[in-house]
Amino acid sequence: MQKQVQAFNYITTLFICYVIPFICFCKAIPTKALPPFWTQSQPISLGKMLSSESVSCSIEDRVYVVWSDNRTGNREIFLRYSEDGGETWSVEEQLTNTEGESVQPALACNMRYIFLVWTEKTENSSEIYLKKWDGTSWSQEIKLSDGFSQHPKIACTLLFPESYLYIVWEKIIPDSNRTIAYMIRSNDNGNTFSDPKPITEGLWDTKEPAIYCGTRDAYIVWSDDREGNWQIYTRKWGEVQVSDEIKLSVLPNCNAP
Repeated sequence: MQKQVQAFNYITTLFICYVIPFICFCKAIPTKALPPFWTQSQPISLGKMLSSESVSCSIEDRVYVVWSDNRTGNREIFLRYSEDGGETWSVEEQLTNTEGESVQPALACNMRYIFLVWTEKTENSSEIYLKKWDGTSWSQEIKLSDGFSQHPKIACTLLFPESYLYIVWEKIIPDSNRTIAYMIRSNDNGNTFSDPKPITEGLWDTKEPAIYCGTRDAYIVWSDDREGNWQIYTRKWGEVQVSDEIKLSVLPNCNAP
């Protein structure tokens, strides 16, 4: 009986000396309501016609959004950006003004530049173009592809200022009715580029390339028909070396990685 009383007194002492003060201390800490996870939605495109194919990139609190818009009578690329994480937005800026259709935009950012690629389509052609923004103005557009090309994607490595810029797209070869995924890259922030080259050297169809960059390396995935049905493959591009191709998919007829 005496041991039970001693145990009870010990537990009571612990509760009074440690538990109650801790509870009071926690209640005394001022609390601040957390902001909602999602902000209120707001329109980015202010045109009254069709806006689609929107893509974005961000650097810290700066967010950039581009899209294709047909308010002018044919499709052009427009931009808006935010410097406070999406709370407020700049006025719209039209980035293309062509006789063709400017579609399929893609964006990449590093610590200094914003890189935009898109497909410029006319009745008889489809080519890949690029322009970049240095924080003050946009450069002149340059053509990257040669032949009927479409669906560009772009990414740049994270190491700055020695970052590499990678662009991929698919090219249709009319004479052979083949589709080939191509890659091009720049090691001077888009001032010069390597020659476009197929992602793989095989004689089969490749299409729908996509790309992601880490600190120094680029990772490319694509749809591949070497087995007679569409599979997903990947390979890594380093600054010097290129890895072997790796099959990712198991089931047949896989598309749009």
